[in-house]
Amino acid sequence: KVTVNFSKPNVTLQGQGFESTIIVWNNSAKNTGTFYSATVDVFATGFVTNNISFKNASPAPKPGDRDGQAVAIRVSGSIDFIFGNGRSFYEKCILNSVATGDGINGAICAQGREYAADDTGFAFVNCRITGSGLILLGRAWRPYSRVVFAHTDMPGIIVPEGWSDWDDPQRDAYHGVLR
Repeated sequence: KVTVNFSKPNVTLQGQGFESTIIVWNNSAKNTGTFYSATVDVFATGFVTNNISFKNASPAPKPGDRDGQAVAIRVSGSIDFIFGNGRSFYEKCILNSVATGDGINGAICAQGREYAADDTGFAFVNCRITGSGLILLGRAWRPYSRVVFAHTDMPGIIVPEGWSDWDDPQRDAYHGVLR
């Protein structure tokens, strides 16, 4: 488990390739709660990573299991796969789903922008989504969730609706759902 504390701003982790540099931990929400299950916790500003994979080796939950979430990287203080009310940019990333079974088995992200004036959101540019199972691109965790996927390869594992507004159609206006 790796933690980058508030007192360590502007840390860069440089790997030798996402297939050869992998930071792995094994924890789930069942043991410590979702937020604390992360392999890597980042609380400092200015954090940058390049050519590294982050993995939580906790067994994948079966559909309907409670507390099976397992976070690979948590970014706080300035992020299903990526969640929270943070502002982050993902470029040339490979997001690999290990979902199994029938039905929707999670989401790439759950952005938590709470107020229209918040300067937060997630941007995925030139990324690739791979893996198995059916997943959403994201879900509107909070009322003003904001996520952009640009020039991202999306295979058939992404469900056609793409996004869940959590049964609140008002949330569709803030993340640019085109209907």
